[in-house]
Formats: sequence, C-alpha cells, structure tokens
Amino acid sequence: MGKRYLTIFIIIGCCLTFAFKCNKSDSDAGGIFKGRLYTDNQLKTPQGASVFAQRAINTELLPLVDAGIERLNQIASAAPNNYSNLAPPSAYKVYLFPRSPRCENPAFLIETDGGSYDGSEWDKNTERGKVALCAAGMTVADDYSILVVDDAATMPTIVRYEGEHLALFHVDRERYEATKFHTAMSFHPILGDGVQRNVRSWSDTEPKPQTVKAITIDLKDGKINKGRPFCVLLSK
Repeated sequence: MGKRYLTIFIIIGCCLTFAFKCNKSDSDAGGIFKGRLYTDNQLKTPQGASVFAQRAINTELLPLVDAGIERLNQIASAAPNNYSNLAPPSAYKVYLFPRSPRCENPAFLIETDGGSYDGSEWDKNTERGKVALCAAGMTVADDYSILVVDDAATMPTIVRYEGEHLALFHVDRERYEATKFHTAMSFHPILGDGVQRNVRSWSDTEPKPQTVKAITIDLKDGKINKGRPFCVLLSK
C-alpha cells in the first residue's frame, strides 16, 4: 500500500520556513493553510484519538485515523525496528484541513516566500518570489499533533507517515534527529512498510529537501513556537 500511495501522490518529505499570518481573520477558505489549527469541532476515534476541524467531521474518517496509527505501531514494534512503549491512538491529536482545488492530489496549500521551489513544478503560485505548495500533512507539535488533509483515501497513509516523526521523537531521539530532515537516506516510510527492500534514494528530478528553524502555530488558546523543525509532506 505504501508503494502505491507514493506512486499516486508523488509525495516527498521536506521542511520549509513559513511566515504564517496568525490572526482571527484566517479561515480554511480555498484550502490555504494560514497557520491556525481549528478546534471548533472535535470527535474521538474508536481507539480514542482526538480529531479536530473547523467544519463538521465526517465520521467515516475516524477509523481511518486509527488504522494509520495502528499500522505505524505495528511496523515500529516489529523487526528491524523493535520499539516498545509506543503511544496508543488515544495520545494523538489529528487536525483536519480541507483540500485545495489547486492541488492535483489530496492536499492543502501552504504559502511561503522564495526558496528553491519558486517556479518549480511544485509551485502553484506563478508570481515570482511567492511560493504555494501542496501539503498532504505536517507535524505541528511533538505532543503527537498532526495536521492532515481532509481526505478518506489518503488518511491512513498520511497519519502513519507523519506519526513516524512523532513516534521517533519519543522512543528514539537519536534516530529522530537523523531523519527529521529528509535526505537520500531519510524518506517516508522512515520505519519501512513491513517489506524488506533496498533503500530508495532521491531521483535527480525531485527537488531536494529544505529545513526550517521554527514554525508558529496559532491556537485558539494562544500560540506555540517551540523552535523545532517539523516535517511537511509535499504533494503535487
């Protein structure tokens, strides 16, 4: 399944520097993420994960969130990873964001300035110096918080991929540090997909990953700025 989704979404992991406008006028209109995590609506999955969204939550997504986390834990606990003390689904907070019509695959837009993605095939903004990228998901805090596109078909995979960073942060800090920036030896799935295969390396046609120094997320009860880089899962 992991290989199939990689083919469909042409997903790569990277980290970028964003200038978020965190104010009360931000909305999810047009599928553009402006830096606010909405908690207007909240539901629990069957396994206890918290799911948040600005709009009404499709209950069909709830078991799919659990499926992604459970698959992550299954792979992480098996050889060759052999991790224990993995967090259950109830520890996770999954924030949903609507899909942008400008993205070919299920993803929302994030906006930033310049960088090597400016004018690339990944850039949805034709204005020079302004970049709009399609993101299928991103980690937003190391307390098991994930932002994902509101899409049933991709939900288990995106939750699992972003959950890899969070799981490693808590159970293997050294490996987390080595894989938080995606390189030729660091890609999703970081922990593998349960099938032994050769390590995939970046092709010459794929843009190389970048890094961030900090991301600020505006919550209704305040702002968090932990100064840590978080993974952004790019799509076309």
